[in-house]
Amino acid sequence: MGEQRDSTDETGTTRTAGEDGTPESAADARAANGPADGGDDGSAPDTGSTAAAEAAAAPEQVEAGREQSGSVQSGTDQVEAGPVQSGSDEPDEQPTAGVDGAAKSEKKGLKSVRDMVLSMAVIGLGALLLYSTLPNDESQDPVYEITYEAELATAGRAAPYELLSPEGLGDKWRATSVSYKANSDHGSVWHLGFMNPSDEYAAVEQGNGDERKFVHEVTQGASETETTETVNGEEWVRYTGEKYNALVLKRDADASDRGNSSGGSQQDGEVTTVVTGTASYASLKKLAASLEPPQTAGN
Repeated sequence: MGEQRDSTDETGTTRTAGEDGTPESAADARAANGPADGGDDGSAPDTGSTAAAEAAAAPEQVEAGREQSGSVQSGTDQVEAGPVQSGSDEPDEQPTAGVDGAAKSEKKGLKSVRDMVLSMAVIGLGALLLYSTLPNDESQDPVYEITYEAELATAGRAAPYELLSPEGLGDKWRATSVSYKANSDHGSVWHLGFMNPSDEYAAVEQGNGDERKFVHEVTQGASETETTETVNGEEWVRYTGEKYNALVLKRDADASDRGNSSGGSQQDGEVTTVVTGTASYASLKKLAASLEPPQTAGN
């Protein structure tokens, strides 16, 4: 065997080369003693020492290999994880969600239109059934006739002037409205409306306020003419308008009492009496001729 080399470190401890326990020292020792280990006679080198050195270095190589393998594995995981993250289901689901949303919206719109059509159909059917149940006889009279005697008696006791009502017009003249207002823009106002035999409207209007304003309102803006009608010895002035015609009893401002052939009167000359409506002047004249105070009125 070759000669052993001894060395002394700084602490004075003598160590044999290769005995410091590190693979590098062992390898350096073998390299230095190579010829001695191999022998001068050409014998084989000490393979046991070489194997031991390689065995000592193996753990570090294995550990390094493991680290490299771990890096490779980590890279592989990253590569594998990359497509999973970037290729998630969200991009694929977004177009699908948009299509599904549009389809749902379209279905909802169609449903709303269908519901509206069905509702209109139900309403139309109900209206048709209601119309079919209503009386549709043209011979039936659409005019609602009233009685006015009680109102005339009550208003006659409160009015400051004698209220006039028709006498002897006949059954074909039908009363349709009656009212009395003690205080209005035209003073105390009496109204009595009729439909004549031709289904034309005619009314008796009385008020003790401003004559011009009162006549303008109850005649729907009719204008005074120069034509007059004499009815039961009294003079009535004709008024004509787009909607109503009228006969207005002329006032006598100097007279404290005004009489007519039928016994009617207007107290103090303050009340204005008008016969007006859509009826002809002939019908209005007939209504004016029938007017009587409440004491003698009857129908």
